Amino acid sequence: MGNRDIKDADTRLQLAWAFILTEWPRLYPNSPLPFLSEVYRSPDLQRAYYAQGRDPLARVNSQRRLVNLAPITEEENRHKVTNSKPGQSKHQSLPSKAIDVLFVKPGTQREISQDINFYKALAKMVRGFNPEITWGADWNHNWRSDDERLVDMPHFEVQ
Repeated sequence: MGNRDIKDADTRLQLAWAFILTEWPRLYPNSPLPFLSEVYRSPDLQRAYYAQGRDPLARVNSQRRLVNLAPITEEENRHKVTNSKPGQSKHQSLPSKAIDVLFVKPGTQREISQDINFYKALAKMVRGFNPEITWGADWNHNWRSDDERLVDMPHFEVQ
């Protein structure tokens, strides 16, 4: 897993994250909580992510071991994690031009919610705070995901 240190992110993303941490619990007190899952990725981690869904399972798990990730199953290896090759991801710059956000259900430390409605609410909040931030499920900023080639709900980035 990449690092989760918001200090390694672009200042615009740092400010948005501080805003999220303040406003989300106030606006959605009984909803899952936003959780910063990734900021910066090393080239080796990006290589391991890019291999998933493209390379044979043995090679994928070998690359995952190099970055201390647990092995995955053949079923998991049917799903791509990223379309960015090493050196192409906004997560790979310092400061990082991207963050990934997940939602943790209240009262749990591990149970993750994948509900698109939470991501839509978060994207609306973030874009209202700073329109320069792009949500990975609405690259063209038209508030639709069905016209996107790639939908990456947890992803937020700046140019």
